[in-house]
Amino acid sequence: MKYPEFSEIFLPEWKFPVISYRTGMTVYEEAFENGIFYSCGWNTAGYPLNVLQNTPTRFTLHQFTKPSAFRFCVNGTAAYEGMSYLGTEILTEGNTQVARVKLTNLGCDVNITVETRLDGTQVLARRLVVENIGAAEAAISDIAIMSGGVEVISGLQEKGKAAHCSEKLYSVGYMQLDTTLHEGDFGWRPLPMDEFSFAGRYDRERYRYPMVMLRNNLMGSFLYAQLAWSGGYRFCFDLDAHPLKDVSKLAWSAELEGHLPQLLLAPGEVFESPWLHVCMLQGDLDDAVNAMHDHSRRSILNNPLAEGGSCAIGAGMGPEHDMSVEISKRYIDQMGDMGAEVFIIDAGWNCPPGLVSEWFVRNGDWEPNAKRYPNGLAELREYCHARGMKFGMWMEPERLGEWAPIRKEHPEWMAMLADGTRSAHMIDMTNPEAAAWIENEIARFIEREKLDLFRLDEAVQNGELHYLSNKPRREDANIRHTKAVYAMFTRLRQRFPGVIFENCASGGGRCDLGMMPNFHHTWVSDNQFAPRSVIITEGMTMVLPPERVDRLVSGMGCHTAAEFSLHMRNAMFGHISMNVVASTSSANPQQMTFIHHSLQIYKEFIRPMLSTAHIYHHTPEAGTYLNGTPAVLELASPVGDKVVLGAFAPTDFTGDTLHIVPKGVAMSGSYRVTWDNSGATAVMTGTELGSCGVTVRLKTALSSELVLIEKVEI
Repeated sequence: MKYPEFSEIFLPEWKFPVISYRTGMTVYEEAFENGIFYSCGWNTAGYPLNVLQNTPTRFTLHQFTKPSAFRFCVNGTAAYEGMSYLGTEILTEGNTQVARVKLTNLGCDVNITVETRLDGTQVLARRLVVENIGAAEAAISDIAIMSGGVEVISGLQEKGKAAHCSEKLYSVGYMQLDTTLHEGDFGWRPLPMDEFSFAGRYDRERYRYPMVMLRNNLMGSFLYAQLAWSGGYRFCFDLDAHPLKDVSKLAWSAELEGHLPQLLLAPGEVFESPWLHVCMLQGDLDDAVNAMHDHSRRSILNNPLAEGGSCAIGAGMGPEHDMSVEISKRYIDQMGDMGAEVFIIDAGWNCPPGLVSEWFVRNGDWEPNAKRYPNGLAELREYCHARGMKFGMWMEPERLGEWAPIRKEHPEWMAMLADGTRSAHMIDMTNPEAAAWIENEIARFIEREKLDLFRLDEAVQNGELHYLSNKPRREDANIRHTKAVYAMFTRLRQRFPGVIFENCASGGGRCDLGMMPNFHHTWVSDNQFAPRSVIITEGMTMVLPPERVDRLVSGMGCHTAAEFSLHMRNAMFGHISMNVVASTSSANPQQMTFIHHSLQIYKEFIRPMLSTAHIYHHTPEAGTYLNGTPAVLELASPVGDKVVLGAFAPTDFTGDTLHIVPKGVAMSGSYRVTWDNSGATAVMTGTELGSCGVTVRLKTALSSELVLIEKVEI
């Protein structure tokens, strides 16, 4: 059943200020008392916490040791204690309800605004705005955008067997591997009693997406949060539970990580934190995933798109190939024959013939190599256009190679690392001259080459992201650097509204909801090898809507493992990018026939619903697939009249029959079911599909099947 949307922010009458946020069936409340603004808890049944008017079910101030709804320190002092309440502003902006809670801490010389936005989905958006009202510079550290109590469970001993073991109460889900080529490595683990935390992009690698899921195994509530931030982060949980206790208490925090201080705020300067997007609901993983996708599509990723930009089938070539004009034209022809709609020239276009692998050291010299392209790149651009394809190119503007001329002119533009040495590659975006040069180079590049698509890369190391500013006092420059990048691409998108902006960032190094508002889609990994490629698609479509998730067919050596259909079908659950299937040899007609057939399904059946589709992860944990269980993904239209199932066999698999019950199909009516491997069709009722499901046969390791389900009139 589709329910009407509902959002409300109101101030319940009470002896101290209380703010209630209601969106869908999710309710969250906060209060101000004795100088502290603190979390009052959640309700997932739609009731405000004062539904019992004289005995509200809110947390009390002293129920948790760390009750504050946010945290940060100024010059080593807790700014979240000893505050004064100035009032709450509630307003409507379009379809969005906005609350701004105004606080001040005169002891720390800061004004604080806690801003919350509700857009009608199940998800709340939260940020802090901090203003230095003192006469001296303020050192800001230990920033938690949201914190405080989450849940209290009383009467544990009568609530089930999980209550008798504290480590069965909750499970925490996150991307467990943090290294490149292992993006989207989602898994669950028991939440231990006492404290537990995990981090990324500072004291861990940058390929762990900033998200967390928390499942209450006893009571069925589900918390899902994403931090819209490309810098360091940490999620922390504190579970006060024990088998001998009859009450459990859970608190959390979503924090920014970095060298201390994280920010030096000048007198009068204002800091706007990244947004945290969080929902609490009764449901399972995919209920939370689709709630987050609804929210991100509506309120984060809703910049106007160039025509076809979000789902146009991409193709290209890079330094893995001979990038001569002749070979490039051959590949453009091949990609056009396949059905690609955009052709992209990747890294290497500024290198001489025979030295294409030197792209890494030539970054910063953004001129097409005259020996490689004697007539310039316009020749290839026009060749693309003549084939009816858009033309795109790669650039990595934030990193300078050793041979970049500008590096010799401005050595002071290189970032200063924590040990006092200069970065080998990273440009200091907090330096206004360096930042202006980068932005001008990108604009010049787009205009000079008349690009239809701009591909952005960022292949720096984790430590280079957290460098020091050039101020007299030490400051982690990552906050200012990241915000400068966001602002730059906001301006560039406004300047070039007809250009498709594609994010790359060494695969999945920077594809969060802070970076993505100014990009149409993003590479979520540079790893296309099965079985890991399937895991990456599963995990990254949990955090980004599938139409934003680039997946590559062929290329990068993935042809060495799995049947070709697995590569193609894996990519069909996201935004497809193609690669060459032949160089100087003849195209394989069997292969080309399958490509044409699959792209026809993608263009005619999948793509029309992709930007609104719900996605279901039947096997969400990476370890499940790696340990021998077939992976199953599902796309479904919001009304359930079209469904796509993908089944992917793991390694060390000798064949088996699967019974898959679609989660997104409507139970009424009749459906035509098509098994793509055989082309066989059958008509089934929605009741049959929703109860018994469909049978799929996977014959060998790393084989696959695609099942199309479409409502028909009988």
